[in-house]
Amino acid sequence: MTTLDVRGLGKDYRLRDGWHSSTMRAVDDVSFTLDHGRTIALVGQSGSGKSTVAKLLLQLERPTRGEILLDGAPVARRGAGLASYRRTVQMVFQDPFASLNPYHTIGHHLARPIRLHHPRMSDADVGKRVLELLERVRLTPAENVARRRPHELSGGQRQRVAIARALAPEPGILIADEPVSMLDVSIRLGVLNLLATLQREEDLGVSTSRTTWRPPATSPTRSW
Repeated sequence: MTTLDVRGLGKDYRLRDGWHSSTMRAVDDVSFTLDHGRTIALVGQSGSGKSTVAKLLLQLERPTRGEILLDGAPVARRGAGLASYRRTVQMVFQDPFASLNPYHTIGHHLARPIRLHHPRMSDADVGKRVLELLERVRLTPAENVARRRPHELSGGQRQRVAIARALAPEPGILIADEPVSMLDVSIRLGVLNLLATLQREEDLGVSTSRTTWRPPATSPTRSW
């Protein structure tokens, strides 16, 4: 039972041009509540701040204004509290190839977060969990996929690996930053259906984003 509360979230960046500086407001006054089992979609033009919101939710960027609450508690800035938050809130990145290290096997990509968040798990249990995750995202035979490297998989398969990696710490919230925008149209529906199935089975709260090519009537960062 996980709830993510976002209140008045804003992010400014300082820009320098020689001796002069200015402020770019990337995100302004974003508020929403994401409960387990529910989905929130952030829709806006390219460059409207959707990916910045995702980075703020993942604590990859610090907000300039506002706050993020997990089950009513503010996010810790460091230590065990931040580690616990990052275990609960996981991300599926937009580009599945760029988010996977080409030098490591698929098995390594999945085993690493398992060992990081479950350090007492034995090697045998980690290996079993890797195979279970691959089967959960419909990548079979799991033993063969685990031995491959990212370049040996299709774009849709790589994104399924990215989803499996996000599920490895057993999160309650999944942030999907335009999860199918880099995929061929023919395989997008399969990945979206997989996310919907996992959400129902795992009772996940999902925040996803999508680019629209027509300017919305209101500010794109407030289009929910």
